[in-house]
Amino acid sequence: MRNLYKVILAVLVVLPIFVSCRSVSNVTSLHADDMELHAMHHAIERMVTKYPDISLQDIYKSCFQDYFGPAHAIDSRETARFYIERELQQALLTDMAHYEPCGWRGNYYRVNLSVVADSILSLDDFADAFYRSTPAVTSVVDEQWISEWNSVLQVVRDVVKEKASHISRKSPLISHFAADSTAIANMLLQGNYVVHHSDLYNALYHPHYRIVRKDIFEKEIFPLLPRD
Repeated sequence: MRNLYKVILAVLVVLPIFVSCRSVSNVTSLHADDMELHAMHHAIERMVTKYPDISLQDIYKSCFQDYFGPAHAIDSRETARFYIERELQQALLTDMAHYEPCGWRGNYYRVNLSVVADSILSLDDFADAFYRSTPAVTSVVDEQWISEWNSVLQVVRDVVKEKASHISRKSPLISHFAADSTAIANMLLQGNYVVHHSDLYNALYHPHYRIVRKDIFEKEIFPLLPRD
Protein backbone atom coordinates (compact mmCIF):
# COMPACT_ATOMS: atom_id res chain seq x y z
CA MET A 1 0.00 0.00 0.00
CA ARG A 2 2.83 2.33 0.88
CA ASN A 3 4.47 1.60 -2.50
CA LEU A 4 1.23 2.41 -4.32
CA TYR A 5 1.02 5.67 -2.42
CA LYS A 6 4.55 6.57 -3.55
CA VAL A 7 3.70 5.85 -7.21
CA ILE A 8 0.57 8.01 -7.09
CA LEU A 9 2.48 10.82 -5.40
CA ALA A 10 5.20 10.65 -8.06
CA VAL A 11 2.62 10.84 -10.86
CA LEU A 12 0.95 13.84 -9.25
CA VAL A 13 4.29 15.62 -9.02
CA VAL A 14 5.52 14.78 -12.53
CA LEU A 15 2.23 15.20 -14.45
CA PRO A 16 1.91 18.99 -14.00
CA ILE A 17 5.53 19.38 -15.11
CA PHE A 18 4.88 17.21 -18.19
CA VAL A 19 1.70 19.11 -19.06
CA SER A 20 3.50 22.40 -18.55
CA CYS A 21 6.33 21.34 -20.87
CA ARG A 22 3.85 20.20 -23.52
CA SER A 23 2.03 23.52 -23.24
CA VAL A 24 5.25 25.51 -23.60
CA SER A 25 6.21 23.33 -26.57
CA ASN A 26 2.84 23.91 -28.26
CA VAL A 27 2.99 27.66 -27.66
CA THR A 28 6.54 27.80 -29.01
CA SER A 29 5.47 25.82 -32.09
CA LEU A 30 2.51 28.12 -32.71
CA HIS A 31 4.72 31.15 -32.26
CA ALA A 32 7.21 29.75 -34.77
CA ASP A 33 4.41 29.07 -37.25
CA ASP A 34 3.14 32.64 -36.86
CA MET A 35 6.64 33.99 -37.47
CA GLU A 36 6.98 31.90 -40.62
CA LEU A 37 3.63 33.07 -41.96
CA HIS A 38 4.57 36.67 -41.18
CA ALA A 39 7.88 36.23 -43.04
CA MET A 40 6.05 34.69 -46.02
CA HIS A 41 3.53 37.52 -46.02
CA HIS A 42 6.25 40.16 -45.91
CA ALA A 43 8.19 38.51 -48.75
CA ILE A 44 5.13 38.20 -51.02
CA GLU A 45 4.20 41.83 -50.37
CA ARG A 46 7.76 42.83 -51.27
CA MET A 47 7.61 40.92 -54.56
CA VAL A 48 4.19 42.25 -55.52
CA THR A 49 5.21 45.82 -54.70
CA LYS A 50 8.58 45.68 -56.45
CA TYR A 51 7.26 43.82 -59.51
CA PRO A 52 3.66 44.91 -60.18
CA ASP A 53 3.40 42.57 -63.17
CA ILE A 54 4.73 39.52 -61.37
CA SER A 55 2.85 36.25 -61.82
CA LEU A 56 2.34 33.28 -59.53
CA GLN A 57 4.86 31.45 -61.69
CA ASP A 58 7.51 34.07 -60.85
CA ILE A 59 6.69 33.96 -57.13
CA TYR A 60 7.00 30.18 -57.22
CA LYS A 61 10.41 30.49 -58.89
CA SER A 62 11.71 32.79 -56.16
CA CYS A 63 10.46 30.49 -53.41
CA PHE A 64 11.90 27.31 -54.88
CA GLN A 65 15.23 29.08 -55.38
CA ASP A 66 15.12 29.92 -51.67
CA TYR A 67 14.43 26.27 -50.85
CA PHE A 68 16.66 24.48 -53.36
CA GLY A 69 19.23 27.08 -54.37
CA PRO A 70 20.46 26.73 -57.97
CA ALA A 71 18.28 24.06 -59.52
CA HIS A 72 20.98 21.99 -61.18
CA ALA A 73 24.43 20.78 -60.30
CA ILE A 74 27.26 22.45 -62.28
CA ASP A 75 30.18 20.24 -63.25
CA SER A 76 32.93 22.87 -62.90
CA ARG A 77 33.80 26.50 -62.21
CA GLU A 78 34.85 26.78 -65.85
CA THR A 79 31.35 25.79 -66.98
CA ALA A 80 29.80 28.33 -64.63
CA ARG A 81 32.17 31.02 -65.89
CA PHE A 82 31.49 30.20 -69.56
CA TYR A 83 27.72 30.61 -69.27
CA ILE A 84 27.97 33.78 -67.18
CA GLU A 85 30.39 35.34 -69.67
CA ARG A 86 28.14 34.42 -72.59
CA GLU A 87 25.09 35.89 -70.86
CA LEU A 88 26.99 39.09 -70.07
CA GLN A 89 27.68 39.53 -73.77
CA GLN A 90 24.01 39.11 -74.67
CA ALA A 91 22.16 40.54 -71.68
CA LEU A 92 20.38 43.85 -71.42
CA LEU A 93 21.49 44.96 -67.96
CA THR A 94 19.10 47.59 -66.66
CA ASP A 95 19.26 49.58 -63.45
CA MET A 96 17.99 46.63 -61.42
CA ALA A 97 19.30 46.22 -57.89
CA HIS A 98 22.55 44.33 -57.53
CA TYR A 99 20.86 41.72 -55.35
CA GLU A 100 17.67 40.59 -53.69
CA PRO A 101 16.81 37.73 -51.34
CA CYS A 102 15.07 34.67 -52.70
CA GLY A 103 11.73 33.59 -51.29
CA TRP A 104 10.89 34.32 -47.68
CA ARG A 105 13.79 32.82 -45.73
CA GLY A 106 16.58 34.42 -47.73
CA ASN A 107 18.67 31.24 -47.68
CA TYR A 108 19.91 32.28 -51.12
CA TYR A 109 20.29 35.57 -52.96
CA ARG A 110 19.82 36.53 -56.57
CA VAL A 111 22.97 38.42 -57.52
CA ASN A 112 22.66 40.47 -60.69
CA LEU A 113 25.28 40.06 -63.39
CA SER A 114 25.70 43.83 -63.16
CA VAL A 115 28.12 43.25 -60.25
CA VAL A 116 30.57 42.03 -62.90
CA ALA A 117 29.60 44.63 -65.51
CA ASP A 118 30.07 47.38 -62.88
CA SER A 119 33.48 45.95 -61.88
CA ILE A 120 32.33 45.26 -58.31
CA LEU A 121 33.27 41.61 -58.63
CA SER A 122 35.53 39.86 -61.12
CA LEU A 123 34.00 37.32 -63.45
CA ASP A 124 36.14 34.59 -61.90
CA ASP A 125 35.08 35.44 -58.33
CA PHE A 126 31.42 35.67 -59.33
CA ALA A 127 31.54 32.32 -61.12
CA ASP A 128 33.29 30.78 -58.12
CA ALA A 129 30.64 32.08 -55.67
CA PHE A 130 27.89 30.69 -57.89
CA TYR A 131 29.64 27.34 -58.37
CA ARG A 132 30.12 26.86 -54.62
CA SER A 133 26.41 27.60 -54.12
CA THR A 134 25.24 24.84 -56.46
CA PRO A 135 24.19 21.42 -55.13
CA ALA A 136 26.48 18.43 -55.50
CA VAL A 137 23.64 16.62 -57.27
CA THR A 138 20.47 17.92 -58.87
CA SER A 139 17.73 18.24 -56.25
CA VAL A 140 14.46 16.32 -56.33
CA VAL A 141 10.97 17.23 -55.19
CA ASP A 142 10.02 16.13 -51.69
CA GLU A 143 6.85 16.30 -49.59
CA GLN A 144 8.27 19.08 -47.43
CA TRP A 145 8.67 21.34 -50.44
CA ILE A 146 5.14 20.62 -51.66
CA SER A 147 3.79 21.39 -48.18
CA GLU A 148 5.77 24.62 -48.02
CA TRP A 149 4.55 25.72 -51.43
CA ASN A 150 0.94 25.12 -50.40
CA SER A 151 1.52 27.40 -47.40
CA VAL A 152 3.03 30.07 -49.63
CA LEU A 153 0.14 29.72 -52.07
CA GLN A 154 -2.37 30.49 -49.31
CA VAL A 155 -0.35 33.54 -48.28
CA VAL A 156 -0.34 34.74 -51.90
CA ARG A 157 -4.14 34.45 -51.93
CA ASP A 158 -4.33 36.49 -48.72
CA VAL A 159 -2.02 39.20 -50.05
CA VAL A 160 -3.99 39.45 -53.30
CA LYS A 161 -7.22 39.90 -51.31
CA GLU A 162 -5.66 42.52 -49.06
CA LYS A 163 -4.25 44.47 -51.98
CA ALA A 164 -7.21 43.98 -54.29
CA SER A 165 -7.78 47.72 -54.61
CA HIS A 166 -4.17 48.27 -55.69
CA ILE A 167 -3.69 45.31 -58.02
CA SER A 168 -5.09 45.55 -61.53
CA ARG A 169 -7.50 42.81 -62.54
CA LYS A 170 -5.30 42.52 -65.64
CA SER A 171 -2.27 41.74 -63.50
CA PRO A 172 -0.90 38.27 -64.30
CA LEU A 173 -1.04 37.50 -60.59
CA ILE A 174 -4.84 37.75 -60.82
CA SER A 175 -5.68 37.03 -64.46
CA HIS A 176 -3.42 33.95 -64.66
CA PHE A 177 -3.68 32.80 -61.06
CA ALA A 178 -5.97 29.79 -61.62
CA ALA A 179 -4.08 28.55 -64.67
CA ASP A 180 -0.67 29.03 -63.02
CA SER A 181 -1.65 27.34 -59.76
CA THR A 182 -3.07 24.34 -61.66
CA ALA A 183 0.02 24.11 -63.87
CA ILE A 184 2.33 24.19 -60.85
CA ALA A 185 0.27 21.55 -59.01
CA ASN A 186 0.36 19.26 -62.04
CA MET A 187 4.09 19.80 -62.44
CA LEU A 188 4.73 18.83 -58.81
CA LEU A 189 2.59 15.72 -59.19
CA GLN A 190 4.89 14.65 -61.99
CA GLY A 191 7.93 15.08 -59.73
CA ASN A 192 9.16 18.25 -61.43
CA TYR A 193 9.73 21.60 -59.81
CA VAL A 194 11.72 23.93 -62.09
CA VAL A 195 9.96 26.80 -63.86
CA HIS A 196 11.21 29.74 -65.91
CA HIS A 197 10.26 33.34 -65.41
CA SER A 198 7.08 34.33 -67.21
CA ASP A 199 7.45 36.01 -70.60
CA LEU A 200 6.08 39.29 -69.26
CA TYR A 201 8.47 39.28 -66.30
CA ASN A 202 11.39 38.71 -68.66
CA ALA A 203 10.24 41.49 -70.97
CA LEU A 204 9.69 44.06 -68.23
CA TYR A 205 12.37 43.30 -65.65
CA HIS A 206 15.22 41.68 -67.64
CA PRO A 207 16.33 39.25 -64.93
CA HIS A 208 20.00 38.35 -65.34
CA TYR A 209 21.39 36.88 -62.16
CA ARG A 210 22.89 33.85 -60.47
CA ILE A 211 21.86 32.27 -57.18
CA VAL A 212 24.40 32.56 -54.38
CA ARG A 213 24.17 30.93 -50.96
CA LYS A 214 23.50 33.32 -48.08
CA ASP A 215 26.74 32.80 -46.18
CA ILE A 216 28.86 33.25 -49.32
CA PHE A 217 26.93 36.34 -50.37
CA GLU A 218 27.09 38.03 -46.97
CA LYS A 219 30.78 37.32 -46.45
CA GLU A 220 32.23 37.76 -49.93
CA ILE A 221 29.89 39.92 -52.02
CA PHE A 222 27.77 42.18 -49.83
CA PRO A 223 30.75 44.02 -48.27
CA LEU A 224 31.89 45.02 -51.79
CA LEU A 225 28.57 46.52 -52.86
CA PRO A 226 28.21 50.32 -52.92
CA ARG A 227 26.05 51.82 -50.17
CA ASP A 228 23.34 54.35 -50.99
